Amino acid sequence: MTVITGNNIRKYQAMVIAQALEFYADTGMKVNKDYTPTKMLHMAGKITGVYFEARDYRGAAKRLRQWAEKQ
Repeated sequence: MTVITGNNIRKYQAMVIAQALEFYADTGMKVNKDYTPTKMLHMAGKITGVYFEARDYRGAAKRLRQWAEKQ
């Protein structure tokens, strides 16, 4: 069993949201009913500190991945 603690929790969250944003951009489908595009972009902004325009799913995913790699 893997235990994720500390800053790795935020890093994992960033990677999951990045994948969900890319999936939504490719298919138009949400990975679950709670991951709305607006909520995902809002969370991407909270994690990276960058404001994302509506429907900038790929830009947000790219920025999340860059943020996660720096951590």
